[in-house]
Amino acid sequence: MNIRFSEGELMAIAKLANAMIAADGKVMEQEMESWKMEMERFGIAKGSFAEIFRESERIDFVEALGIVSGLDDERKKYVGAFLGALMAVDGHVDEGELKLWQLMSIFCDLPTMTVGEALEYMAGLSADNGE
Repeated sequence: MNIRFSEGELMAIAKLANAMIAADGKVMEQEMESWKMEMERFGIAKGSFAEIFRESERIDFVEALGIVSGLDDERKKYVGAFLGALMAVDGHVDEGELKLWQLMSIFCDLPTMTVGEALEYMAGLSADNGE
């Protein structure tokens, strides 16, 4: 994968991911594992996960939306797909999660896609990386 993010961009993505994970009122192990795998994809060590999570919680949500909205189209597609796949990883898409994904997509100008397209995009990244 040739997509790269700065530390600040990763923190903003983590902030949005944290919101998506919490959107249905429960934190599932599959969601956390998916989140960790994506952070590892960008070179964040497993041991740094807790620190990244804490730091991302310090970022204002509106600031995170602004950072993500400034990304180029390729990286916005990744963020949209990642958030869509994250909400579906537990096998159930809650209406609250879907609404949050739609709102984040609007505020960040992320490309429109279905949950199936998000999952397909993320699976393609894993296949491209031999995962």
